[in-house]
Amino acid sequence: MENFQQNKCFSQARELFEDIICWLNSESVYGIQHSDLEKNLWTNGNELLRRLLQGYLDSRQEDEIEEECFGIDEEKRTHKRHHSRTLMTILGEVTVNRIGYGGRKITSLHPLDGELNLPVEKYSHGLAQKVSQAVAFNGFEQTEELIKENTGEKYRNDN
Repeated sequence: MENFQQNKCFSQARELFEDIICWLNSESVYGIQHSDLEKNLWTNGNELLRRLLQGYLDSRQEDEIEEECFGIDEEKRTHKRHHSRTLMTILGEVTVNRIGYGGRKITSLHPLDGELNLPVEKYSHGLAQKVSQAVAFNGFEQTEELIKENTGEKYRNDN
Protein backbone atom coordinates (compact mmCIF):
# COMPACT_ATOMS: atom_id res chain seq x y z
CA MET A 1 0.00 0.00 0.00
CA GLU A 2 2.85 2.38 0.84
CA ASN A 3 4.41 2.01 -2.63
CA PHE A 4 1.03 2.71 -4.22
CA GLN A 5 0.69 5.94 -2.22
CA GLN A 6 4.23 7.02 -3.11
CA ASN A 7 3.59 6.29 -6.80
CA LYS A 8 0.35 8.25 -6.63
CA CYS A 9 1.98 11.24 -4.92
CA PHE A 10 4.87 11.43 -7.37
CA SER A 11 3.00 10.45 -10.55
CA GLN A 12 2.91 14.00 -11.96
CA ALA A 13 6.66 14.42 -11.44
CA ARG A 14 7.35 11.02 -13.00
CA GLU A 15 5.13 11.91 -15.98
CA LEU A 16 6.99 15.18 -16.62
CA PHE A 17 10.37 13.45 -16.28
CA GLU A 18 9.33 10.93 -18.94
CA ASP A 19 8.07 13.78 -21.14
CA ILE A 20 11.44 15.54 -20.85
CA ILE A 21 13.31 12.38 -21.84
CA CYS A 22 10.95 11.74 -24.78
CA TRP A 23 11.44 15.33 -25.93
CA LEU A 24 15.24 15.00 -25.67
CA ASN A 25 15.10 11.79 -27.73
CA SER A 26 12.77 13.24 -30.36
CA GLU A 27 13.91 14.32 -33.79
CA SER A 28 12.49 17.80 -33.19
CA VAL A 29 15.33 18.49 -30.74
CA TYR A 30 18.08 17.68 -33.22
CA GLY A 31 19.39 20.87 -34.71
CA ILE A 32 17.97 23.30 -32.17
CA GLN A 33 20.32 25.82 -30.69
CA HIS A 34 21.96 25.21 -27.36
CA SER A 35 20.27 28.27 -25.85
CA ASP A 36 16.81 26.91 -26.76
CA LEU A 37 17.69 23.50 -25.33
CA GLU A 38 19.02 25.08 -22.15
CA LYS A 39 15.94 27.33 -21.75
CA ASN A 40 13.54 24.41 -22.20
CA LEU A 41 15.44 22.21 -19.75
CA TRP A 42 15.60 25.06 -17.21
CA THR A 43 11.86 25.64 -17.40
CA ASN A 44 10.90 21.97 -17.34
CA GLY A 45 13.57 21.15 -14.77
CA ASN A 46 12.16 23.74 -12.36
CA GLU A 47 8.65 22.44 -12.95
CA LEU A 48 9.90 18.89 -12.32
CA LEU A 49 11.42 20.00 -9.00
CA ARG A 50 8.19 21.80 -8.08
CA ARG A 51 6.21 18.64 -8.81
CA LEU A 52 8.63 16.59 -6.71
CA LEU A 53 8.14 19.02 -3.83
CA GLN A 54 4.36 18.84 -4.30
CA GLY A 55 4.56 15.03 -4.31
CA TYR A 56 6.56 15.06 -1.10
CA LEU A 57 4.04 17.38 0.57
CA ASP A 58 1.18 15.18 -0.63
CA SER A 59 2.91 12.10 0.79
CA ARG A 60 3.35 13.83 4.15
CA GLN A 61 -0.36 14.63 4.21
CA GLU A 62 -1.17 11.00 3.43
CA ASP A 63 1.03 9.88 6.36
CA GLU A 64 -0.33 12.44 8.83
CA ILE A 65 -1.49 10.74 12.02
CA GLU A 66 -4.75 11.89 13.54
CA GLU A 67 -4.45 12.16 17.31
CA GLU A 68 -5.38 14.40 20.21
CA CYS A 69 -4.12 17.93 19.86
CA PHE A 70 -3.50 20.48 22.60
CA GLY A 71 -2.26 24.01 22.09
CA ILE A 72 0.17 26.03 24.18
CA ASP A 73 -2.98 27.34 25.89
CA GLU A 74 -3.53 23.74 27.09
CA GLU A 75 -6.94 23.70 25.36
CA LYS A 76 -7.82 20.45 23.64
CA ARG A 77 -8.71 20.87 19.97
CA THR A 78 -11.67 18.56 19.39
CA HIS A 79 -12.69 19.48 15.82
CA LYS A 80 -10.69 17.97 12.96
CA ARG A 81 -10.91 19.45 9.49
CA HIS A 82 -8.87 19.00 6.36
CA HIS A 83 -7.36 22.33 5.36
CA SER A 84 -5.11 23.42 2.55
CA ARG A 85 -2.89 26.42 1.98
CA THR A 86 -0.69 27.61 -0.80
CA LEU A 87 3.02 28.09 -0.32
CA MET A 88 5.12 30.07 -2.76
CA THR A 89 8.58 28.50 -2.95
CA ILE A 90 11.70 29.12 -5.00
CA LEU A 91 10.34 26.41 -7.33
CA GLY A 92 6.86 27.91 -7.69
CA GLU A 93 3.55 27.52 -5.92
CA VAL A 94 2.61 24.30 -4.11
CA THR A 95 -0.37 23.31 -2.00
CA VAL A 96 0.02 21.94 1.52
CA ASN A 97 -2.93 19.77 2.56
CA ARG A 98 -3.08 19.03 6.26
CA ILE A 99 -5.32 18.37 9.24
CA GLY A 100 -6.43 21.36 11.28
CA TYR A 101 -7.42 20.88 14.90
CA GLY A 102 -9.70 23.50 16.39
CA GLY A 103 -12.75 24.18 18.49
CA ARG A 104 -15.26 26.86 19.26
CA LYS A 105 -13.51 30.21 19.59
CA ILE A 106 -10.12 28.45 19.61
CA THR A 107 -7.43 29.05 17.03
CA SER A 108 -6.87 26.01 14.80
CA LEU A 109 -3.52 24.27 14.92
CA HIS A 110 -1.83 22.39 12.08
CA PRO A 111 0.84 20.00 13.45
CA LEU A 112 2.19 19.24 9.97
CA ASP A 113 2.99 22.95 9.51
CA GLY A 114 5.18 22.70 12.60
CA GLU A 115 6.80 19.44 11.53
CA LEU A 116 7.71 21.01 8.18
CA ASN A 117 8.66 24.34 9.83
CA LEU A 118 6.38 26.20 7.43
CA PRO A 119 6.23 29.96 7.73
CA VAL A 120 2.96 31.61 8.76
CA GLU A 121 2.98 33.75 5.62
CA LYS A 122 2.58 32.47 2.06
CA TYR A 123 6.27 32.66 1.15
CA SER A 124 8.72 29.87 2.00
CA HIS A 125 11.83 30.56 4.03
CA GLY A 126 13.96 29.82 0.96
CA LEU A 127 12.07 32.30 -1.20
CA ALA A 128 12.14 34.97 1.52
CA GLN A 129 15.91 34.54 1.80
CA LYS A 130 16.39 34.85 -1.96
CA VAL A 131 14.17 37.94 -2.03
CA SER A 132 16.09 39.65 0.76
CA GLN A 133 19.42 38.93 -0.95
CA ALA A 134 18.15 40.09 -4.33
CA VAL A 135 16.58 43.27 -2.94
CA ALA A 136 19.89 44.20 -1.34
CA PHE A 137 21.57 44.04 -4.77
CA ASN A 138 18.81 44.98 -7.22
CA GLY A 139 16.00 46.83 -5.48
CA PHE A 140 12.48 45.52 -5.00
CA GLU A 141 10.99 46.07 -8.47
CA GLN A 142 13.81 44.25 -10.27
CA THR A 143 13.62 41.48 -7.68
CA GLU A 144 9.90 41.05 -8.35
CA GLU A 145 10.67 40.60 -12.05
CA LEU A 146 13.38 38.01 -11.27
CA ILE A 147 10.99 36.04 -9.07
CA LYS A 148 8.28 36.04 -11.73
CA GLU A 149 10.82 34.94 -14.33
CA ASN A 150 12.09 32.07 -12.15
CA THR A 151 8.88 30.87 -10.48
CA GLY A 152 6.20 32.04 -12.89
CA GLU A 153 4.43 33.77 -9.99
CA LYS A 154 4.29 37.29 -8.56
CA TYR A 155 5.85 37.80 -5.15
CA ARG A 156 3.22 40.23 -3.92
CA ASN A 157 -0.24 41.45 -4.86
CA ASP A 158 -0.54 45.07 -5.88
CA ASN A 159 -3.68 46.32 -4.15
